[in-house]
Amino acid sequence: MKTGNHLSPIQRCSFCFGKVEYVNNEKIYGSSYGHHPFAYLCGDCGAYVGVHAGTKIPLGTLADASLRTARKLAKEPFLKLCKNMDRTLAYFKLSHLLCIAMKECHFGWFNVEMCGKAYTASCELLAEEKSK
Repeated sequence: MKTGNHLSPIQRCSFCFGKVEYVNNEKIYGSSYGHHPFAYLCGDCGAYVGVHAGTKIPLGTLADASLRTARKLAKEPFLKLCKNMDRTLAYFKLSHLLCIAMKECHFGWFNVEMCGKAYTASCELLAEEKSK
C-alpha cells in the first residue's frame, strides 16, 4: 500500500499471498550486501524487494524474477537519458509520456506492462535528446 510517496511495510506477497518477512539480504544473495542489508522476502515464492537505507520502507513493490528483469531492462534507456539530462526533468518527461503523476513514476512500482511502456517512452526521449 502506498503512503504518500512511499510504500508501507509489506506483510503479504502480491504474487502468491504468502507471508513476507523483513530479512537480512543474505537470505536472498547468499552474502550480506550494502550498509543497510535488509529486504522483504516472500518465503513461499521468493519475490523480494530492498528497503530504503535506515528504514523498513520498501524501495518498491515485491518483484519475482520476471518483474525484476523487466524493471532492469526498462530502466537501462532511462539511465542513459539521465546522463544527458537532469534526473528530475527526465522523470517529469517520462511521467508525462506515461500519463501518470510524477510522484507515481518509480520503476520499483511498475508492473511488467508499465515497464514495457516506460522502456518505449525512455527510448523515445533518448532519441529525441540525441537529435538535438
